Amino acid sequence: MDPDSCTILEYTLPLLHPLKLVHSQCTLTEMRGGQSAGLASVSWSDSDAKCVRTRKIVSKRDTACNTIIKAWRNVANRSGGVRSLLYAPESALLMGHLRFATSSRNMRNQWRLLPNPQQPTKLSFQRFENKSSGHVLTHNGDFDAVRLYDKVVPMKQVGLWLERILHVPSHVDSDSAKIAGYFDAFTTKGDWYKSARRAWILAVAKSENDISGDHDLSINAPNTAPTEAEVSSWSRLMEETFMNSELPTLCPQADPSFVQAVRKLEKSLVTSFSNQKFTQSMEKWRHAQIEAFVVEAVTSFMTADMYTTMGTFLRCANGSFGLAVSSASEEGAVVLAALGQPMCFSIDPATNVVLYGSESTAIRVPVQENNAPLRYRYNLDDHDGEAVRVGTPNYNQVLVDALFSAESQEQEHAFPTFVKFSPHINCEIGFDSLLEFCDAVDIAEKFTVQMSAATLPTQNEDMVAKDLAEIPETLRDITRDWGDSESANTIAANDFVHLFAECRMRHGSDNALDVIITGIESSLWLGEQVRQDMS
Repeated sequence: MDPDSCTILEYTLPLLHPLKLVHSQCTLTEMRGGQSAGLASVSWSDSDAKCVRTRKIVSKRDTACNTIIKAWRNVANRSGGVRSLLYAPESALLMGHLRFATSSRNMRNQWRLLPNPQQPTKLSFQRFENKSSGHVLTHNGDFDAVRLYDKVVPMKQVGLWLERILHVPSHVDSDSAKIAGYFDAFTTKGDWYKSARRAWILAVAKSENDISGDHDLSINAPNTAPTEAEVSSWSRLMEETFMNSELPTLCPQADPSFVQAVRKLEKSLVTSFSNQKFTQSMEKWRHAQIEAFVVEAVTSFMTADMYTTMGTFLRCANGSFGLAVSSASEEGAVVLAALGQPMCFSIDPATNVVLYGSESTAIRVPVQENNAPLRYRYNLDDHDGEAVRVGTPNYNQVLVDALFSAESQEQEHAFPTFVKFSPHINCEIGFDSLLEFCDAVDIAEKFTVQMSAATLPTQNEDMVAKDLAEIPETLRDITRDWGDSESANTIAANDFVHLFAECRMRHGSDNALDVIITGIESSLWLGEQVRQDMS
């Protein structure tokens, strides 16, 4: 399991140093282990977003928190990241991640995003600017497959599909890289190039094999995905038509003609694409395909933010997920998700800071000198699945979503619920449950009060010496437990031996199955050793 911890900050009240908060969270999280670690910061300003990211494998006698914070400082000092994070930006985000070496080797080259950082023109109503675009993502659990075109596509095939769609080679096996690629392909708000590409995926392509000449996806299959030049030609027409329309001057929440202007834009684009033959592939499109392509592109441009993508991903992905995603183009926000993996966050109406983590103790750290934790904790529904967006209000997204309310109500899930939990703090929380729609009252009842701060372990201890010193007492505890005939371990062991003996008596052939050993992480490894001993 790969625990996360995060701090999202906006400075109004005196808080502990941001890195001290991260250090406390990391200290509590790595008590369960942590052989490698990563720390990323994203800070936003009027000019642009700045991201500083580093990963380290923890040395034998060091701690993960000391290792990663030192490494982050070294990188940030060279790029000015420390100053941009710590000296009153409009908002800042710190995302930490620990990895336990229980199922695979620690490899630093597995810790990277699939898509390359980009700086396209981001368009929104009444504002046009060149700003960075990209995602920082952490993931607990296992990503096994995703449903594309009503077919479950395994992760390896998803990687091949993303390489062709994004035109970005990926030589890593990391499932997190595949999820990052998914977000880059489907999070397209404000970007006509990505919106045009997303529209081709959703409205034109009929199978995942459309990008491999209808052959099964493989390294050697032909690449028939739209080229970057093709997508660029589509997006240029879309952007030019949009800029020449009345939409850039309209305010979605104030102008009653906004919806009509959107429909007018769609009609104009359909006419242009029908009259002009941009590429050889488009010449084969039917008129209905062009209409669907245009509507999907406009919808994607206006609404496909990372929160929307997260909800879609949870509903179509197979596996277990504790996810956290931030976007350079969505200021002061993080999207969390849980399905089969724990995730929680804590807030306080009087304090302009939000903490999240997969370990509940990690969000109970004190955030101010009085040693009090943030007052309220929310545990995401990891059984049925839930996505939560925490951060600065996304006014444009909420308002523009109203354009597509009729279509959305016909889909499988209802609108997310958005809550502004304090009139004094510029923070909004959106809740999207995979099980059922929840109103504000339902959501409020799910919060729990955090009465006291978590106790931090003594700092600067020799972790190896501490572990060695605990071995004798641990062995005595094990001996006492196994010496008790009523202990759970003794009872389970006796039952196992009797069942195994009966199984051997019924043994019919050399190929018969005698016993199945299962486990999770460390216990699975121990089970494998038992199997080897028995064989």
